[in-house]
Amino acid sequence: MTTFRHWPTSVVSACALLLSLGSAVITHAEPRVAGFDEMVVYAPGTMDRDIPGIDLLMDPECGWQADVQPTLHVHRYFYNGDKEFQGPLLQGGPTVVSACHPRTGKRLYAQVNLPSGAPLIAYDEDSITYVYRDRRVVLTFRGKPGCEEVVMTYKHGQGFCRTKQEQAATLSKQHQQFSERFPLKRSVHDAAKSVHTTVKGAAGTATTAASATVTRVKDGFSALPGIQQLQGLGKETDSRANLETLKQAAQKTQDESTEYVKTIR
Repeated sequence: MTTFRHWPTSVVSACALLLSLGSAVITHAEPRVAGFDEMVVYAPGTMDRDIPGIDLLMDPECGWQADVQPTLHVHRYFYNGDKEFQGPLLQGGPTVVSACHPRTGKRLYAQVNLPSGAPLIAYDEDSITYVYRDRRVVLTFRGKPGCEEVVMTYKHGQGFCRTKQEQAATLSKQHQQFSERFPLKRSVHDAAKSVHTTVKGAAGTATTAASATVTRVKDGFSALPGIQQLQGLGKETDSRANLETLKQAAQKTQDESTEYVKTIR
C-alpha cells in the first residue's frame, strides 16, 4: 500500500501549494489561549448511546412531530479579546448558541446545526467561529442597539492562515522524518558537529599550552645564576634615578624663590 511517505518531496510540495491556493476565504488566525470556562455546554436529556433526546409533539394540523432537543452553548465571556481555544468534544446536532452582542451587550440566541467533533473556538470583535477540520460555522453579530441579530454562515476549510500554519507544521514534521530515515544525512550532520567541537577544543588547548610555555620561560629565566642580583640592581638604579630627579626639582624651586639684592663694591 502506497502512502504519502513514499511520495517525492516535489509532489508533497505541489500538493501543499494546491491546498493553499484552494482556500476560498482568507481569515485572521487569532492567538491560541487555554480557554478555561469560556464556553459551557449544557446537554439536554439523552436517550441510549448519549444521543440528544427527542420530544414527540402533537400538531393539530400535521399530527405527531418529533422534535430533537437542542444542546445549549453559553459563551459566558464573549467578547473579551481576539483569541482561539480548544473546544470540548461536541455531540453535534441542533444547538442553541448564547452570547452577548460585542457592542451593545445584549444577550442573543442563535439556532445552529453543528457537526460532531472537537472544534477550535475563535473569537474576534464581530463573530464566534467553530473551526472543524474541514469546515467552519461562523456566527456574525450585526445591528445597532434595539435591532441586534446573529447571522450564521457555513464555510469550507479552516481559513487561509490556519491552513498555512498547519501546512508549515506538517512540512517541518516531514523534513524531520526525512532526516531520520536517511542515515547519510544524519551522519554528515553528526560529523560536522563533531568537527566543530574538536576545533573549539583544539583552540582552547593551544591557548592553554602557549600560556604555560610563556610561564615556564619566565620562571626559567628568573632561575638563572645572577639574574636575581641583576634584577635587584636594576630596581636600585631606578630608585636612585628617581631620588636624583626629585633633588634637582627641589633645588630648582629653591633657586627660583631666592631674591638677590644688588650691592656696590
